[in-house]
Amino acid sequence: MSTDKYTKIDKSRACLILGALGDALGAPVEFMKYNEIVAKYGDTPNIIKGIQMLDDAYGKKGAITDDTQMTLFAADGLISAFKRGAERGILGEYWGYTAISYAKWLETQSQGNPNYSDFDWGSHELFEVVKKQGQRGPGNTCVSSLKAMQKPAEPAKNDSKGCGTVMRVAPIGIFFGNLIKDTSKQELQKVYDEGVNDAAITHGHQTAQHASGILAVIVALVLHGESLEKAIRVALDDFGTQDVSGLCEKAVQLVNESPSVENLQKLGEGWVAEEALAIAIYCSLLGSKKVLSVEDSLRLAVNHDGDSDSTGAITGNLLGIEFGTKVIPQSLIGTDTEVSSLVELLRKYGEDLVEVADYRQS
Repeated sequence: MSTDKYTKIDKSRACLILGALGDALGAPVEFMKYNEIVAKYGDTPNIIKGIQMLDDAYGKKGAITDDTQMTLFAADGLISAFKRGAERGILGEYWGYTAISYAKWLETQSQGNPNYSDFDWGSHELFEVVKKQGQRGPGNTCVSSLKAMQKPAEPAKNDSKGCGTVMRVAPIGIFFGNLIKDTSKQELQKVYDEGVNDAAITHGHQTAQHASGILAVIVALVLHGESLEKAIRVALDDFGTQDVSGLCEKAVQLVNESPSVENLQKLGEGWVAEEALAIAIYCSLLGSKKVLSVEDSLRLAVNHDGDSDSTGAITGNLLGIEFGTKVIPQSLIGTDTEVSSLVELLRKYGEDLVEVADYRQS
């Protein structure tokens, strides 16, 4: 089981672009109940009720949230760290560098950590793009943890299991999935550990860390050519923990029934990591099995009582890594939306997450 570099790049690009699209689709309804969403957007004839197309959030049509912002900073931190190691011949732990990258993201939110304000780290272009966007509903746990961070490769001291871990971990799965030699359990353990480490930067609860590690493994397996269904099975069998696997197994079983918001809401609301992961597994598997279209899989992922942008983002990540750019729904992205204006940046980071493995100091 293997895919060539160009297929991996295509999958990686789609993972980030569809993740951003799911994020933007869910942004306007993130803090609404399902009945409020249906009341506002109408009881449409589509099988999925509620919001159907991108709408206004944060004063812009099709605006992304902190989910996509942090995903991009995760990607940038990994790429910058690899290049630093190639140039200097020495490299610390990767999660230390992504932690610094997240601290730079925090500065774009008009907050910041004085311990890292003088660091010249990462892409200035990305920093300016996100700084111009401003605050996009940053999660309290991410903000407080990054503000309090003394050393970059130390676990956060809190007991939060919020979904701020799984909503940003896709680049971890892509980057380390591309670096591993094969998809043996021994190699996948490296991906899992990096997903756990990344989560630990901001979230101290083991459930949030476990969910992040499992999602990173799923992404890595699909990057290598495994089907989404098989990747989920392998990740849960080899790395599943009781606190995460229960809901995820339930999600897999619910796919065998007719798709509905009622079934989705049996998995929770997505505010915590294991619920967000389970909801995304449910919605993306419906798309993978062609029960729903990619568009309707994303719509189902955001039309519910809970954390719509995060569940939309993760669902988009999974659909993108499986199908590649050929399924990106241009009609949903539009041409006059914020997410459409970010497509080239997302494509660039999707490509660089794979290409950087060949980087050599010139």
